[in-house]
Amino acid sequence: MMHSGGVEADCEVRLAMENGVEVYVELSRTRELATDLIIEAERGRMVVSYKPNQLTLEIAGQRLDTFSMATKDATGRDLSIWHFMIVQQLENWVQSLQGKASALVPGEQGRKVVDFIERCYRNRRPLVLPWLNPALEKSA
Repeated sequence: MMHSGGVEADCEVRLAMENGVEVYVELSRTRELATDLIIEAERGRMVVSYKPNQLTLEIAGQRLDTFSMATKDATGRDLSIWHFMIVQQLENWVQSLQGKASALVPGEQGRKVVDFIERCYRNRRPLVLPWLNPALEKSA
């Protein structure tokens, strides 16, 4: 029996937003993918790279700017841009619970995310995973 990596090991999501924007997300724990978040638009794109820990803005293939994130924790260890973003979110959440700050993302938005994930589960279909079975890759 072929091992498929377990629950939530691989997924692809294709969406068509109400405004016509198309979205494609691919995540995997059974193979190595690029560690970038890429937002592509008609006239440009934004790339958030885990390595080398930077944000790059491009328009029509021309790099406009690159922002590096050199953040350290209390021990002096370098933190990634992803870690920094998550820490910022959690700190804001705690501060909003304590009444010290307004929530950057209202609870209703979180509910929408959970609803979306549940819709994905309801509509899921098995993926073909040729990287786990080389024979499938040759026949494709």
